[in-house]
Amino acid sequence: MKNLTTRLVLYINYFFAFLLGLAYLNPFIDASIFWVTAFLGIVFPYLVIANFLFVVFWGLVKSNKIFISLLLLIAGYSYYPSMIQFNLAGGGKPSVKSSIKVMSYNVRLFDLYGWRKEKETKNDIMNLVLEENADIVCFQEFFYSDDKSYYKTLETIKEIPKTKYEHIQDIEWDTRKKHHWGIATFSKYPIFNKGQVRFDNQGNDLCIYSDIVIETDTIRVYNLHLASVGLKREDYAFLDKLNDTDNQEQIKGLTTISLRIKDAFARRSGQAKKIKEHMDKCNYHTLVCGDFNDTPFSYVFNTIANDMMDSFENGGQLMGPTYIGKFPSVRIDFILHSNQIKSDNYNRINKEYSDHYPITTYLSFQKETNL
Repeated sequence: MKNLTTRLVLYINYFFAFLLGLAYLNPFIDASIFWVTAFLGIVFPYLVIANFLFVVFWGLVKSNKIFISLLLLIAGYSYYPSMIQFNLAGGGKPSVKSSIKVMSYNVRLFDLYGWRKEKETKNDIMNLVLEENADIVCFQEFFYSDDKSYYKTLETIKEIPKTKYEHIQDIEWDTRKKHHWGIATFSKYPIFNKGQVRFDNQGNDLCIYSDIVIETDTIRVYNLHLASVGLKREDYAFLDKLNDTDNQEQIKGLTTISLRIKDAFARRSGQAKKIKEHMDKCNYHTLVCGDFNDTPFSYVFNTIANDMMDSFENGGQLMGPTYIGKFPSVRIDFILHSNQIKSDNYNRINKEYSDHYPITTYLSFQKETNL
């Protein structure tokens, strides 16, 4: 019986080791070409934990099978800083007096349609932004006006002394042109140039860039919202009653959701390549803020973040998830920056006013950023 149990554990170990090894390839594989590894990227932290538990098990039974997962975990060591951090004292004041504060926040239309069922959500978000008082604020899913009555989002934002310059890219919410929302960047410092990175299938996905003069330096700020899964109301209803449906309905529902996820992976891959191509032509050092709708262990992140620093590594805590929803809570919101810029005191603000947590960091220039 003991030999049978050990053999079963060994086979399960092989399976999870294989999945982890395959997952290591995910940051380098375009999901529009091969999408299977993209799903493994979502569960990558859990694959690491599973293989760690196998190391512990084989260590306790004093078996040389310990090397199956141990060598794999050692091989992937370079990936872990973007996945987990132990800066448990993060979120404090900057260590450099000349630092500027940056905030990125998907505000989910300021809860326009009452998803949160709290009447004060918009005011809560605005008060939070006022309190944080960042020098540069990047909003995603930013609802700011309608054609029948003036929605006072812009007016309230402009009450923040530091954010007098703006760059807003609009999406028409419906064919009646009643609601106006999109993506927005606000800055204490002058914005002298504005533009947009166009995607093939634009939809609700946006990326804007703003060239900002900060004293003697110039920096390009990319603010982006990449393709979401786009689950429909019936998909969420299915997830709510998943355990109550029969096997056939479960297979049908899960297949539908999987196809939506697969399509989103492919769309984001194309968008990431467009953004990277644009960044490579930039004559300034860059700051990238936004909702990637993908994890740090993805082709999308690896493409955009190549040769950049992840501010999460300077103040992040544990796995620092930024998404709040039915899917596994993961980190999909980022503040990235060029190597010539130093980040300090990254902070995830634990306020559940949207389906995303806001994140902030402090940046300082280590040297002249004009090339």
